[in-house]
Amino acid sequence: MGRCASQNGFEVCPGDPVIIESVEEDQRVPFGCHKDRFGAILCPDHLYSAFKYGSCLKVGETFICEEDMPAIIENQCVKIEQKAVCGQKMYELLTGETVYVDGY
Repeated sequence: MGRCASQNGFEVCPGDPVIIESVEEDQRVPFGCHKDRFGAILCPDHLYSAFKYGSCLKVGETFICEEDMPAIIENQCVKIEQKAVCGQKMYELLTGETVYVDGY
């Protein structure tokens, strides 16, 4: 600490102002994963957090249980009251977001 550092032709010393012109983020989302509304990448394993307080949860008149998760993850869909909730909306539903499907 207290010394200058050099990298890629730039030298930065303690006390020097540092200007960051651009920061690039890796925006690739792995297959089967989705970004939440905050930009966090959620993958299938994250969906199990829906069961941290019990083995099933009730959505409308439908129960989704932890034992159903392998099929839900494989299909990337869950059926709620005769309506398919898939992809991004499924992730939002299982991470506690309010999801509207066909006006419901």
